[in-house]
Amino acid sequence: MLLDKVRTTIIENGLFENGDNVICAVSGGADSLCLLNVMLKLKNEFNINVYVANVNHMIRGKEGDRDSEFVKEVCKDSDTRLFYKIFDVPTISAERKIGTEECGRILRYEFFNEIAESLGGAKIATGHNLNDNAETVLFRLVRGSSAEGMRGINYKRGNIIRPLLDCTRSEIEYYLRTNGIKWVEDSTNSETLYSRNKIRHNVIPVFSEINPMAQEKIVNTAELIMDDDKYLSECAEKLKEKCFSQNSVNMEILKKAALPIKRRAVKKIFKEWNVNDITSKKIDSFLEFSSKESGRIFDIDSKYYARMCYGYMVKEEKCECRNFSYKINENESLDLDFWKIKIYRSDVPVKRRS
Repeated sequence: MLLDKVRTTIIENGLFENGDNVICAVSGGADSLCLLNVMLKLKNEFNINVYVANVNHMIRGKEGDRDSEFVKEVCKDSDTRLFYKIFDVPTISAERKIGTEECGRILRYEFFNEIAESLGGAKIATGHNLNDNAETVLFRLVRGSSAEGMRGINYKRGNIIRPLLDCTRSEIEYYLRTNGIKWVEDSTNSETLYSRNKIRHNVIPVFSEINPMAQEKIVNTAELIMDDDKYLSECAEKLKEKCFSQNSVNMEILKKAALPIKRRAVKKIFKEWNVNDITSKKIDSFLEFSSKESGRIFDIDSKYYARMCYGYMVKEEKCECRNFSYKINENESLDLDFWKIKIYRSDVPVKRRS
């Protein structure tokens, strides 16, 4: 039963504390309506206060207005306080020079956090489900992600919680139908313009033909990867403590570790150094320097480089290059920061190095 599954998810992952204010992000779709209904049924059991937040992004015209009106009626019928906001996402996204989808997400969560602050602190519950999680894992896989990125969607992140994350979309729709709960459909969900929709409509069905439990298996695999990554990350932290000291790395110690561990250790070191654009290629290139001779330089980013010095990689700040010209006469000298230049004439031949 879906209600029992959600209850277990809440308890096992510590999603609620006694007296929590919980803001349900409700769009009017099946997932969010199921979330709201379940939270209202469980609010006395967990002693929580339930609120609703709805955003009209002004992207879908009359359809978006219809969805917001539907949510308002749902809140009225259930006597639930509604927080409502309209954002002109197409205009704002153009001004900020970001995609409409990303812009809408940013504005949405800014609004949710404003509500949370006005309530003196609150958790934001979203309707992400198991299908969403499987799609996220596949999306990150084909885009190219580390083991850390393959973990999928978390049950909680900061003040955001996902009580439906163990429920499939079919379970959610079955729950709504058997309880006589109506919802509205977002027409853009059926389009395949967005990458996630392509995965949902084109990729997942093929996998499900091979194995009807494909989505559950994808999520289970992601959880196993997450467990392995957590252990390797702990090992990498111990390695970092042994080989790293402020601005230098003992490459002799680092290179003796197993590759998965030292890669993670270098990533942690880069984060300590506030390195920009940490990539797997940059990490592997850094590790290759363990066999380089002293004096060789590794370009970290626009601000820093690292110099190989007798088995240590030492981080140094890049100096700003500038052109200059000075006129000095014979037998005169010129002081330039760390350099002193003097021009003089000599009749002794200069010995050149071969």
